[in-house]
Amino acid sequence: MRSIMYVCICHRISDTRLREEVECGARRFEDLQARTGVGTCCGACEPFAREFVEKCGRHSASPLAVVTA
Repeated sequence: MRSIMYVCICHRISDTRLREEVECGARRFEDLQARTGVGTCCGACEPFAREFVEKCGRHSASPLAVVTA
């Protein structure tokens, strides 16, 4: 069983949620932000969320396999 990692503590957004949004078409950080609110409060999660969507975009055939740390 895979553990859940919270990316955004302010809005309780997990890496699983970000993956789901990428699967549904989010291709840029701004897409994730509009769909989830990630990076709209304190901003501490923004660097990870930007890297996450960038890496998933490069591996769009299999976004679930990317970024699992």
